[in-house]
Amino acid sequence: MQLLTLLIRHSAGMWRWSVLCLVISALAGVAILVIVDAGVDPTLSPEDRHQLLVLGAGATLLYAVVHRQAMQRVCRQFESIIIDLRERLLTRLRHAEFLQAERIDRAAFQSGISAEMRTISYCSPMIAEMLHSAVMIAAITLYIFIHSPLAALCCVAFVVASVAIVAARRVKAEEVFAEASELENVLLGHVGDMMDGSKELRMDDRRAKELSRRVMDVAHDIARRKYVAIDAYVRSVVESQAAFNVLILFVIFALPQITSYSFQLVTIALALMFVAGPVLTIVGSLPSYLGANGAAVNVLALEERLPAPRIVESHGSEGCFDNFRKIHLKDALFGHRGQDGSEFWIGPVNLTIERGRIILVTGGNGSGKSTLLRMLIGLYRLYDGRITVDSMVVEPGSLAQYRKLFAVVFSDNHMFPELYGIQSVDAELARDMLEFLEISDKARMEGRGFSTLELSGGQRKRLALIAAILEKKPICVLDEWAADQEPYFRAKFYGEVLPRLRDLGMTVIAITHDREYLAAADVHWHVERGMVVS
Repeated sequence: MQLLTLLIRHSAGMWRWSVLCLVISALAGVAILVIVDAGVDPTLSPEDRHQLLVLGAGATLLYAVVHRQAMQRVCRQFESIIIDLRERLLTRLRHAEFLQAERIDRAAFQSGISAEMRTISYCSPMIAEMLHSAVMIAAITLYIFIHSPLAALCCVAFVVASVAIVAARRVKAEEVFAEASELENVLLGHVGDMMDGSKELRMDDRRAKELSRRVMDVAHDIARRKYVAIDAYVRSVVESQAAFNVLILFVIFALPQITSYSFQLVTIALALMFVAGPVLTIVGSLPSYLGANGAAVNVLALEERLPAPRIVESHGSEGCFDNFRKIHLKDALFGHRGQDGSEFWIGPVNLTIERGRIILVTGGNGSGKSTLLRMLIGLYRLYDGRITVDSMVVEPGSLAQYRKLFAVVFSDNHMFPELYGIQSVDAELARDMLEFLEISDKARMEGRGFSTLELSGGQRKRLALIAAILEKKPICVLDEWAADQEPYFRAKFYGEVLPRLRDLGMTVIAITHDREYLAAADVHWHVERGMVVS
């Protein structure tokens, strides 16, 4: 029922017109039934038949037009729901703390925002037809009740009994489909491993075969579960159709024998024939509904797992920190718990960053260098202590403005296809930097993006540095940027690139393992076990 929850929650104010269209369409369908019922009278004159034909054509036209409107409205509402859900999920992702964002299940999020939404969208026409069929069944049942309350009660009893039987089987099918859906995310994770680790897999076919077997084992498990669900569905379809046939036989042949109540068999038979289509439509569309409902369950569960957005009202003016002279970390402390339950703390840290300086940061693997930088640039919120820019304390309301001071190239930097956030690219500066970083023969600026990103790791890092320079921010942060460069260019980085960045007006903070180039720094920080020791 989660799909209905979505419909009600996201479209409560839009449903009145859709419901009105469904009701009008259902009444037009009943009108066609009444006209056909009147037309089977053999005593009708040709003039009466002509009038009924005109009325029937009009009712059919009204039915078609309003039916189409109803389905279009319902499908549009589903698309509105999908847009709203995607926006809600993306808002939660965008406003999540960086540490929380790192822990989000990538496969589940991508599936939720794409595949699950696609399932709901594809199923929306069939679900719209189910809603229309439900209103039609209600209208025709009311018509039968007018002619024979007893026959109508029998219809309701049969429908309720059939639905109960079918629902019992569908519940089982839905549970199995849900299990299969969870395994789909596991399958996506394994396939992601195959794609991301393609080089490693090609180095040892035993590793590749084992992972391939793991993928296929999950695929077979998904198939087995779906076989069970499909079998339950097939049995429910056959049983519901058989139950409806029993209903017709009972009302036409058995009911007149066990009651003295008089009613028109032809009218009731026609009504039952008319209601057969909507009933079978609902039965046939139930798998689509179950699929869409399962997708809705997964999306809502994903939304629950994502942290609620903490949107802090900004009270810092645009560029309020741009003219800083010094940044201070005062007793800054941060810690986090690893997946194995272990804790890592860095601090308390007391540091000063003076504008225009080149700062090199060294330390062993796992010492806390990258964590220190993420504290400094505001990605990790401090547990204790504070950051001040000159005399201004960086508070939650001014954190967004503080982060804008930094152009960052992370060690696992992601290159976007466009330079988002830069409205006007300095084309001349871009050309100069492409030449200076010796990559103009590999890439060029095209609009707000580079002509290609299909480059080696070191070359991509050079493009990332150019992108950071084009942001024209006062501080450039580089996390092990030189590690991917060849010896010649590594020497150029320390001897020429860092001074060039300073000439461009940038303060530079760079993590490095190249202790032989520490002379290029104005300031040297060394990190050991979460503490800055020099």
